[in-house]
Amino acid sequence: CIRDRYSVLQVNYRGSGGYGYQYEKSGYRAWGTRVQADIKDGLKWLISQKKATKGNSCIMGASFGGYSAVQSAIIYPELYRCAIANAGIYDLPLMYDEGDVKSRRSGRSYLRKVIGEDEAELAAMSPVNFVDKLEVPLLLAHGKEDERAPYEHVERLRNALDKANKPYQWYVMEKEGHGFYNSENQKAYMSQVLKFLDKHLTKT
Repeated sequence: CIRDRYSVLQVNYRGSGGYGYQYEKSGYRAWGTRVQADIKDGLKWLISQKKATKGNSCIMGASFGGYSAVQSAIIYPELYRCAIANAGIYDLPLMYDEGDVKSRRSGRSYLRKVIGEDEAELAAMSPVNFVDKLEVPLLLAHGKEDERAPYEHVERLRNALDKANKPYQWYVMEKEGHGFYNSENQKAYMSQVLKFLDKHLTKT
């Protein structure tokens, strides 16, 4: 288990539910900016409290968390040693074209409200467009049958990484959807995660 070997910080960043509508609303159209700043501030606070070591952290997440892992590694390259992203969203305009969110009226309304429709904004908050700024190794995991964050997201990111000659580790499961649900697949994935962390983080 990761928690048995590494300290884990989970941040209730702006946009999180359970803290009132205004707090949730404050994260709208700020996926790539204010939300990532909240995660960064949480880590920097831990470092200031000597609960974490500067320059020895990896950011990890799934779905929106996968997006955050790559986006944060891009905009705060000095803060992380590595990034792990599972079932992530990497090209925001693609959410309007592919996946099960856009197929429902409530889903389309959600997208307009939360990420907006401004093409320049969406492009500016899409990690796929800024991989040249990446300075840390990535572990990219995805299920080929993902309908929430379709496989095309990670394909586009892989193509951009290859074009920019950036390192990454590829972990794709043929018969998995949005996240790994088969228990054996979960174990195999977490084994890869621990190996990746052991390789890139210094034990203290």
